Amino acid sequence: MAGMGTLYNVILIIIGTLLGVRFKKLLPGRFSEILLQGVSLFIIFVGIALLREGQEEIILLLSLIGGILIGETLDLSGFLNRLGARFDEKAASPLARGFITASLLYCIGPMAIIGSLADGLTGDSHILATKAVIDGIAAIPLAAALGIGVMLSAVPLILYQGGITLLAVFLEGFFSENAIGEISALGGIIMLAMGLDLLGIKKIRVANFLPALPLLMIILYFLDL
Repeated sequence: MAGMGTLYNVILIIIGTLLGVRFKKLLPGRFSEILLQGVSLFIIFVGIALLREGQEEIILLLSLIGGILIGETLDLSGFLNRLGARFDEKAASPLARGFITASLLYCIGPMAIIGSLADGLTGDSHILATKAVIDGIAAIPLAAALGIGVMLSAVPLILYQGGITLLAVFLEGFFSENAIGEISALGGIIMLAMGLDLLGIKKIRVANFLPALPLLMIILYFLDL
């Protein structure tokens, strides 16, 4: 059912925030680190599984190259980093700081977009469920440091991911089952890049890959695949 992934995400953020506020002095930082590493490996696993959905390798490659060129030209990764730093500087109170920091962390990222598209196009919430686990884990140390304001980030998350999911539901009729498979495969490539980046294996400007998704959707629509 479309929208369930975002619901999971909100629930785990709330749970993670409450745990962070309640047990902030009891949880060593190394637990959060190793849990994040485990989830990063699972992201890579999901990315590999999604790759199997694709059949049009040349179209995927061209979309990926074109999208990366667009992303690098626009410097999306740099823009998002600067945006986060600017909002972080403006957050005066601890409540506002927790809200802004968590909102940027949860809403700005490839998995929010890829997962919401998958949720709306196919009803598959696995990607958002994985993101929910990551966000829930991240909420624990965030809430321990910044307080209950982290929980308020659930509001923009619902609006952002829910909006993309609703748009994807509307777009579902424009794409065939094969086209949705190609979109999923490209999402898998981006998830692989994200997993490698999170593990520290290779620093990758993952946000600069994102224009590949709308580019692929445009190509698939006009090719009527």
